[in-house]
Amino acid sequence: MSDVADDGDEFKRDVVAGIRGTLGGSGVRTRMGARMEHSSSTNVLLAVMLNGFARHAAGQPLSDLEGVFTNAFSRAGFTAGELGEMGHAFSTAAPEVRRRLFPGRFAALGVEESYGLADLRADLPQLGRDFLATCSNIRAVDATRPTGPLGDDPEARAVQEAAAPEPSAAFLQETADNGWGLVCLGLPLDHPTAASARSGGAGKYWVSLD
Repeated sequence: MSDVADDGDEFKRDVVAGIRGTLGGSGVRTRMGARMEHSSSTNVLLAVMLNGFARHAAGQPLSDLEGVFTNAFSRAGFTAGELGEMGHAFSTAAPEVRRRLFPGRFAALGVEESYGLADLRADLPQLGRDFLATCSNIRAVDATRPTGPLGDDPEARAVQEAAAPEPSAAFLQETADNGWGLVCLGLPLDHPTAASARSGGAGKYWVSLD
């Protein structure tokens, strides 16, 4: 039983030390720092969480989303002091380190700034577009493109090529580097089915191309 407790304490120490080491100095000298920099465009919730820890330590009222993270870590055995250490590392990190590790406005979150679920819902469309812009291994294909044998019809072939061009070299390279790629079938925003889906009339699952 004591071995389990010791392992848990060591894990928590490693997490706290990793956050402090990543956000201190250059911010990329640790393995965690290298991983965070590689995924900086998706570190939105990490920034909200760490800022929430800083707000909690400062006695600020937490948003619903900040409370979720703080309560989850507390239930996992992290003390208020450990949460405060990670929050302090975030709030005192150099601006250039934050900009490398967190996207856009999330690199500038401050102790006085609350961020909740309503903010996240409002930001999600733009966050999705920003994320996709950084991923060469994700491509969208128009589901309305002509399919099947096209014969010698040059116009049909041109439409098909415009709607579903061959994978780019960047797509193939990043897919090979990361070990995965994603091709999404979607509908143009002006397609009748897309309009119906946005109004709740075409089921739950759909992807639009904009």
